[in-house]
Amino acid sequence: MPLARDVEDCALLLSVLAGPDARDPCSLPESGGQFSAGLPAVSVPAGFTASGLPVGSQIVGPPRADAAVLGAARVFEQATGFGKRRPQL
Repeated sequence: MPLARDVEDCALLLSVLAGPDARDPCSLPESGGQFSAGLPAVSVPAGFTASGLPVGSQIVGPPRADAAVLGAARVFEQATGFGKRRPQL
């Protein structure tokens, strides 16, 4: 299964993987203020540290892109399989 279906999906995934770009006026800063701004966001499992602790990442989209954000999260989890592994207790 491809990670992205079109250019919009690629842009969304690239912004998640690469982080904000100060040169791009549409890039979202890492301010943590996306919730107060009302932007759609979802947390996804993103792997584990060297010591086995789980790591998460957030996918944040532009206003009214709820479906795109959820779709990107679904594709990311299916492609990486990070959500299937559980940390040792």
